[in-house]
Amino acid sequence: MSKIYHGSIEVVERPEIRQPNRSLDYGSGFYTTTSFAQAKKLVERRMKNNGEAVGHVNVYELDDNALEGMKTLLFEKPTKEWVDFVMRNRTERSFTHDYESCMAPWLTIVSIRSSRSMKGASLVCRPLFRS
Repeated sequence: MSKIYHGSIEVVERPEIRQPNRSLDYGSGFYTTTSFAQAKKLVERRMKNNGEAVGHVNVYELDDNALEGMKTLLFEKPTKEWVDFVMRNRTERSFTHDYESCMAPWLTIVSIRSSRSMKGASLVCRPLFRS
């Protein structure tokens, strides 16, 4: 089991894969990180931008086996291929890919696009903090 975090101005008890309203680095998906500090920093920025007083770092336990058998794109280090992939997602509105999860460990990012993997996640706590 691995702990993963999702910073949000909302409590996210049941993660959902939604179409984004903006271009994201890895396309549509439920974005998480393996770093509590990174999730906290992200939600603090959202709180400031949205004028919110309370934010949430949603903490999940992910069954490591849940990602097995999924089509995963793993970037082990920053490469030209990684930059190209991110830029295509950010700039080409028609660009799509069929990966069920994308990972960039040096950024501690895990983007999950498949609802199959969400079945392996369970909420373990919802720490709250104020700006």
